[in-house]
Amino acid sequence: MPCSFEHSVTCLLSLPGYPPQCLCLASPQEGSIEEAGVAHAAMNPCQLFASLVMSMCCHILSTTAWSVNNFLMTGPKAYLTYTSSVQAGAQSGIEECKHQFAWDRWNCPESALQLSTHNGLRSATRETAFVHAISAAGVMYTLTKNCSMGDFDNCGCDDSKIGKMGGRGWVWGGCSDNVDFGERIAKQFVDALENGHDSRAAVNLHNNEAGRLAYLTYANSVQIGAQSGIRECKHQFAWDRWNCPDSALQLSTHKGFRSATRETSFVHAISAAGVMYTLTRNCSLGDLDNCGCDSSRNGKFGGRGWLWGGCSDNVDFGERISKQYVDALETGQDSRAAVNLHNNEAGRLAVKATMKRICRCHGMSESCTMQTCWMQLSDFREIGNYLKVKHDQAQKLEMDKRRMRAGNSADNRVAMADAFGSIARTELIYLEDSPDYCAKNLSLGLPGTEGRECVQHGESLTQWERRSCRRLCHECGLRVEERRTEIVSSCNCKFHWCCTVKCENCSQVTVKHVCARRHGGHGHHRRRPRGPK
Repeated sequence: MPCSFEHSVTCLLSLPGYPPQCLCLASPQEGSIEEAGVAHAAMNPCQLFASLVMSMCCHILSTTAWSVNNFLMTGPKAYLTYTSSVQAGAQSGIEECKHQFAWDRWNCPESALQLSTHNGLRSATRETAFVHAISAAGVMYTLTKNCSMGDFDNCGCDDSKIGKMGGRGWVWGGCSDNVDFGERIAKQFVDALENGHDSRAAVNLHNNEAGRLAYLTYANSVQIGAQSGIRECKHQFAWDRWNCPDSALQLSTHKGFRSATRETSFVHAISAAGVMYTLTRNCSLGDLDNCGCDSSRNGKFGGRGWLWGGCSDNVDFGERISKQYVDALETGQDSRAAVNLHNNEAGRLAVKATMKRICRCHGMSESCTMQTCWMQLSDFREIGNYLKVKHDQAQKLEMDKRRMRAGNSADNRVAMADAFGSIARTELIYLEDSPDYCAKNLSLGLPGTEGRECVQHGESLTQWERRSCRRLCHECGLRVEERRTEIVSSCNCKFHWCCTVKCENCSQVTVKHVCARRHGGHGHHRRRPRGPK
């Protein structure tokens, strides 16, 4: 059926196994699919993505093989939701391609900008394999990132493993990036560009999948690393007024943090350090196929009586991948984004600063005239301790507000450069003073210290723990309330022939000390407040 005068016709490639389709469009809300054998001309990338979006929408409307549930959303307008992310992801893939091949004979020229179209890439070489892989990875990465940032209404955190044991001493929780969502949508967009059935199309699809798997290879380590950072944060601040609440589980997104305080500087640093640490450790353990030991200094003398050798942990690899994942969450261009990126870098530098040199003697003699040494990651607790000291010494960044308010981007850059000029890369920085952590403030997501547990007695307590009741309760205008709980459990169980087990009931009283309001008090009447801790 031909289109009427009021309608425009758009012809497009279909998904593999389906004939080309044409769409009569009267408005974004209505349209009808018409079968036609129209040849598809070469298109630029923007046209290509637009056609692809329309192609998939057509199949939702015209075929029973593709259900609405399979595509998550319905209609052309809905699929435009993903298009900008797909375009941005493909562009980031090409930018990474240009970076990786900047000094090679083939330097990822403009002809690589079209993804996997026969018009764009006419061969299936080693280089085009990389273009397919990095483009597919870029699309999947951007979709996943935008999902985590709340840009899509129909996806959220991956909670499939929450509550399950992940390993010794830790369980899955928080907000894991939903890589399954990113992979699924990326497949629908990128793989649909391959409409051929020859060996070249098969190779392209294989390389697309390799790119997505490359992202997944690191994504698991990134999630575990970020989680380890949050666990360390909770340990370091267990007896502080701000105790790293669950609102800190999102890395460095503006939606996760509405401020740039001394405390959020630590969260950024420890999260970036956790991701780098886990990637480096997994590399050394052989869990990642494309990295290994850092042998760049092997055979060189490191000092009197020792030389470099062995298998040093490859922190440069961990740092590089961590930057690509963690720093990419900062999409802003303002001072807060600059501060967050600085603290991310300070966290990664902490991993390097706390590394320790391990040496081994050679030969049967105990004289040990020559040693072989290598660098090894320290325990992550040492990194947490290191960054906690940096947190306590964090510097407030004083910006030239007059130049920042002017709205001139050049002035803003100069103002930020001046402010950052005197601060070492290893130091944590913040923009805003910490709020009152004693009082409950729902708008800021602060629970306050009322109801918090503190410790008064016990063996091997640190000075910080012994003072927790004063810091959390007394200095916040609260009293310390002793709460006793009796726990009854089975004990002294005996087996009787045959065949019963008889037990006694034993009770044990546990004592906890919590912060509570003073009798008749309606507010917080403080005793010499000592800062935000």
